[in-house]
Amino acid sequence: MKLPYWNDQHDKSYVSTEEKEWEDPREPSIEWPWPDEFHYYQSGTNQRARFLAQAERETNPGTTTEELSDDLVQDMIEILLRHTHAKLFVDNGAFPEMVESASGPTWPKPITDAQWVKRLGWYDRFAHALGPRVLLVLPDQVASQQGTLARLAAYADEIRTIMSHGAHAVLALQGGEWDRAEFWRVCMSVLEGNGVPNLGRVRPGLPLTVKARPPPDDEIEELLKRLDPRPEAVHFLGRGVQSEKYASTFRAATRALPGLQVSSDSKNVTGKMMGARTRTMGPYLIAFDALKDLGLPPREVERMAWHMALDAMDDKKLIQALAAGSYDENSGVESGLEQLQELARDEVESTVEQLVDPDWWKKR
Repeated sequence: MKLPYWNDQHDKSYVSTEEKEWEDPREPSIEWPWPDEFHYYQSGTNQRARFLAQAERETNPGTTTEELSDDLVQDMIEILLRHTHAKLFVDNGAFPEMVESASGPTWPKPITDAQWVKRLGWYDRFAHALGPRVLLVLPDQVASQQGTLARLAAYADEIRTIMSHGAHAVLALQGGEWDRAEFWRVCMSVLEGNGVPNLGRVRPGLPLTVKARPPPDDEIEELLKRLDPRPEAVHFLGRGVQSEKYASTFRAATRALPGLQVSSDSKNVTGKMMGARTRTMGPYLIAFDALKDLGLPPREVERMAWHMALDAMDDKKLIQALAAGSYDENSGVESGLEQLQELARDEVESTVEQLVDPDWWKKR
């Protein structure tokens, strides 16, 4: 079975390899989060050419402070000022400092004060230039409520300046001795007590990666109902629209707080584009090798290959397939995302075979 393919304009037109008439999943008749209600950020965007390709497509890129540099920050700002429909998500890079041990989480190499100051300096540059188009994860310590509170208090001056620019922020609801709803209240009180403005732009972040040991959806629903102050939005950390669990978690969140905006980030699509955790090359690597053989400049090869892979793995196509339930259960593929990767690889190989005019890609 082929999945429906969205055209290059990404409007409501699409074609299908089947005669079946497909509903447009962005219509209100289908229960699924659409652009007016949610923002998805494709994390793992850590090179200028790839970042440019996503911004050109008005696809929201996501990155982490671990992968930034002063030059890359400036490039990203300039790109987003030219491509004004894309938004940016930046993670604070705190997750790698936590190491699981038999006795529980440890932090053998904690982020230093100098590192936090540097990272928050980049936050300030993004916020000053982009305002509400940027979503930033506030300083925290993974799996530690006390560590998170200490960092919020220690860097309150920097957070106050960042939020004064109108940026949006994520406050990760870490587990610990407090109930998470109580932890949210205490954290917001710390921010308010330190004069941080625009607290309505701070949203709770739910750690939902496998390593975070996320709670089931019914517990998430009950948690969100008890949050005070009531947030206007919530962020799913590490559970993007590709996840088989995303739809049920989204519905649980919006049942708890009707009208809630939902944002999310994940690296799943980026990993599949590269062929991560598989024995075969992903569509990006196939396109990259083919374009490199044409003798194009390295940055153009990188950007064009990213475009080609994103063409094949457009998240809108994936969203439609999920909403329409169009995965072939008898394909022998373990998950819908892997089936999508197979389709993407076929599409990229076909496109490469027809690529005779490399200048065409420069006109995108």
